[in-house]
Amino acid sequence: MIKTDRQLAYAKRDLEAFEAEHKKLLSEPAPKDVAPRMYQNAIASAARMAKRIRDEIDEYELLKAGDTEVIAVETLSSIPRALIQTRIVRKLTQKQLAEKLGVKEQQVQRWEQQEYENASYATLLDVAEALEFDLSRHNRKCGPTRAAQVARAKRIVAPRDYGVPTALPEWPNWEKSGFDPGRLLQVLQKASTFNHTATTQYSFIGSDKHKSLRIARDQGADDEELLRVFQNLYGYLKHDFEFAVARNAGFLRSSFAGRPGAPPRICLKSNMVGRHGEKEITPLFRDSRVGYDSSVPLDGNTGFSQIAKTGNFYLQNDIPSAVARGEYVNPRIDQSKIHTDFGGRNADFTKLYDRWHDYWTKREGQEEDAAAFYKSTLIMPLKLWDSEISPEFRVFLEGLEIDTRIFGYLCLDHTEVDYFNAAVDLNMAKIVADALCTMLLLRMKWTTHSSNTHAVSKIPIVAKWLSHQDTTAPAIIPQLVALQSELPSLETEGEPLLVSAELGQQLAAVR
Repeated sequence: MIKTDRQLAYAKRDLEAFEAEHKKLLSEPAPKDVAPRMYQNAIASAARMAKRIRDEIDEYELLKAGDTEVIAVETLSSIPRALIQTRIVRKLTQKQLAEKLGVKEQQVQRWEQQEYENASYATLLDVAEALEFDLSRHNRKCGPTRAAQVARAKRIVAPRDYGVPTALPEWPNWEKSGFDPGRLLQVLQKASTFNHTATTQYSFIGSDKHKSLRIARDQGADDEELLRVFQNLYGYLKHDFEFAVARNAGFLRSSFAGRPGAPPRICLKSNMVGRHGEKEITPLFRDSRVGYDSSVPLDGNTGFSQIAKTGNFYLQNDIPSAVARGEYVNPRIDQSKIHTDFGGRNADFTKLYDRWHDYWTKREGQEEDAAAFYKSTLIMPLKLWDSEISPEFRVFLEGLEIDTRIFGYLCLDHTEVDYFNAAVDLNMAKIVADALCTMLLLRMKWTTHSSNTHAVSKIPIVAKWLSHQDTTAPAIIPQLVALQSELPSLETEGEPLLVSAELGQQLAAVR
């Protein structure tokens, strides 16, 4: 993308060079020492480069002329580019925008060079305000051109190994989705603000309480005192992590606001070892609408088994069809009954969708919510992305005997087919999963992977107290109705209110 007049001049020079090269290749025969196919490839390559540069020049000149129709926001990832386009339409130089923001010109140049890839949500909001960027004006549904591009895409393209798509896949329910990029950006900003503060104070206070346990043990405190300090650490790590899960569940639900029907169900699950040594996926936190034990063997559910193999997310927007094709397995779905009823060539698959609830195994004596018979599912792993782990940190984790692969799973499901939009929902789910992954990793460091905590837990009085704690039953995620409907503003939910009293005291002491 051309962003300045200087880049425009360079682009015009390059265009002349490629057009001249293309014309020359067309007018001359292929050299004898060059294969005809390679020569044709060279001609095509020169033509493609010339067209790409010409398109960029046309776009920049239209923007300079004030043509706002060029600006189109289809997904969250297209907002940064739209901000750059808006600056050009407003006839502002990078230096003038920097003056409005109170930063150096070089900072704006870096942001635009990276298309705001490393900028915070707060920065994006500041830039949008400075440019008087009207998101609702530029919010577009998938037009024919974009739809044609999507149709040609054989799969979602993921950068590096993050597992988050950058292209918008075909989404049948797009027109009736109620997708509002402006609202989603607001939810993302609030989630970012909360998680930044929550993980910071979890790190400060958790470390301080763990240090207190170590000091008490080193100083030979009696068992009663060790129990008190242990309970203090245990209670804090449990309570604040549960609170963070509940708040993030609220942010997730808010990101689905405006779509038909209820928001998706949300669960947080982790890896466990079953009674017979088998790997099992067990819920840590469950939606209040999940009124049953949703534990499942790792290889018993296609979503979890695929994540175990690839390390990336799993998205299935049409479970009935996937089951009929033999591409999806879930122990709660009666596969054999489906294959019996719909295994023939002339099977009417519309009946499978209509009678979908009949093919789920029911628990005796339990009345199950209709939401239990879901048709779309999205699972995002809680993990550290391998490409970003430094060698030093990897050695540190190995010293703690912490597997860097997967710590847990953020699971969402819905009864509608084609409910999830990969380009939008996967990004939101990843932001939440990454924040919870950090807190879960810290929690593991101070509990299961701490020699001090492990030693204190073996003291009879502490072991007895732990035995009375229900560590197996998943916590219930509250519905947080207020977050589903109207998001509180940042003025009423200001950042200082998110800081706990304990962290406030620690920060005051540092000052």
